Amino acid sequence: MHRSCEKFGLATLALACLFAFNAQICAAAPAAAPAAAPDKRTQAVTLYNNKDYRGAANLLDEFMETNKRDPWAAYYAALANQQIGNTGKARTYYRHVYSLAPTSQIGGYAKNILLKLDPSFAASLAAAGTSTAPAADPGAGATNPFSTGPDEDNVIDPSIPAECRVRFERGASAIEVDAYVDGRKLKMELDTGAPTVCIGKNQLSEIGVPLPTGAADGVSGGSSNALVQKFWLMKTTIKLGPIERKNVVVKVLDYNSAPPLLGQTFLHGLDYTIDQGGGEIVFRQKAVTAKMGTVRNSVSVPFEYREAGNRIVVQLEVNGKSGPVIFDTGNTASACTFRSFGEASNFGLQVPEDAVRRRHSGVTGGGNSLVFPVKRLKLGPIDRSNVEVSVNEGVPNNFEMLPLLGQPFWQGYEYTIDMKKKLIYFVRR
Repeated sequence: MHRSCEKFGLATLALACLFAFNAQICAAAPAAAPAAAPDKRTQAVTLYNNKDYRGAANLLDEFMETNKRDPWAAYYAALANQQIGNTGKARTYYRHVYSLAPTSQIGGYAKNILLKLDPSFAASLAAAGTSTAPAADPGAGATNPFSTGPDEDNVIDPSIPAECRVRFERGASAIEVDAYVDGRKLKMELDTGAPTVCIGKNQLSEIGVPLPTGAADGVSGGSSNALVQKFWLMKTTIKLGPIERKNVVVKVLDYNSAPPLLGQTFLHGLDYTIDQGGGEIVFRQKAVTAKMGTVRNSVSVPFEYREAGNRIVVQLEVNGKSGPVIFDTGNTASACTFRSFGEASNFGLQVPEDAVRRRHSGVTGGGNSLVFPVKRLKLGPIDRSNVEVSVNEGVPNNFEMLPLLGQPFWQGYEYTIDMKKKLIYFVRR
């Protein structure tokens, strides 16, 4: 499996609007941009999400030299510089955002930040006869930066079906689907825990898709071990059943020893019901799900959707102790995978001496896990006793990572992920 400020006391305000990008901003931007510009901006966003703030800031500085009227890129440049403590440049970029798109979502966010960060900004507004009151919060309807479609909560995207069914197979307990990458068939794992579509160069070569060229866009680690390897970002056309999406951002690993993952850069804007008994995935656009109301005969579990990384996070009870975990359809290793000893200890777990050592594989290679039963795992209506969990060996503790809640935990349930209401509906089958 690939898994791959408060500098000014404004983290909540700045990060709450990290991905705001709407039609008002588009109207303020030029009708066309240099052909290479979107790729460089996308690379910078990825660097930011991977917490390489300095790399993102440098790349956005270069981008802004020839794209001075892009408020969205300017906003990311402000955030990146704020993260690395470059106060002056952050203020300059926030002012630039506000000057380009004062009535847009991120224009309002920039105004609110500047009112706290830059006292001279309020004075300049007053001198111009502009209100110095904070802008109204535009809400949480901002879209993922990799999504270029319409407002996914309310509008049907006519380029893909409003609702459809796709067959899947249970390969080694994983949800496997037949997808097409640039017209070439490739078996992939549907993975709600993967931020992007993730494929190896070796896998692209096998199906005859041209490989990315040039310098790598970064290095990536995996959830199963501490190794890192280079990755490239490229855009492809991906088709799954009747759903076809163009310009999908794909992370291409130098070598992938695990199955390719169909992650959130393809799944954005879609809710999906996994019918385990029927072997089908029912995809619905969020606007369709919103009109349906509650799934019948179901029990709902709330989740938090973390835009930075495209993570679906739920609260899991482990022997009575609750904590956040990633709802990960791609995790087939155990009911819950703790990716380090530190993650396990956060839930009060100690690895017993009689734990069984097993080999596992991930996108950056293999590793060892210690497998043992725990007394109880509970998530909403699903309450399991004496269920196996695993703890990966040899991975440094990273307390920003979260355990992976896997398929063996919710076996026997059909579930629907409602991205608009931030609920997972479970129905016993």
